[in-house]
Amino acid sequence: MPLEFRLNALPPTCEEIARAREEARLERAQMRRQNIRFLIVILLLVAAIMTIAIVGIIPQLDNPNAEPDVVGLFAYLTPYMFLTVFVVGNTLHHQRIEKPRKVLEARMAELGDASVEELDALESAPPYQQEVMVYRERLKALGRPPVRTEVQMMLAPDAQATR
Repeated sequence: MPLEFRLNALPPTCEEIARAREEARLERAQMRRQNIRFLIVILLLVAAIMTIAIVGIIPQLDNPNAEPDVVGLFAYLTPYMFLTVFVVGNTLHHQRIEKPRKVLEARMAELGDASVEELDALESAPPYQQEVMVYRERLKALGRPPVRTEVQMMLAPDAQATR
């Protein structure tokens, strides 16, 4: 379940944030394994096509008894097989690995500790709404610094964050 950062609710505890970070780290490791498996499958597929071309087509080019139509067809279709593998592979990689990886990286960045510049901007911001002041007091009671999402939420209290 994703963490909720709302000004009118209790802030997540250190343990909840640590658990969310650990879940994101495990998900990132799983995505890396998927990425490696995907790339191995694509490379094996390309190697299979290359093997067919080298073992099957090239020797037939020197064979005078070979059917010229069959050899020509395979020689003609080989680049299109590579193109198909390339296009389908890139599309699947983008949909199944790259898009979720970008969402995960954004989530991990949001759960990261706020930088010194962000904390300075929070301290030098104009007087806050009452909800922001209450939320900051709750954070102090928990004894933890705000994460990036909380800093952004407190700097722009009208835009509530649910992460």
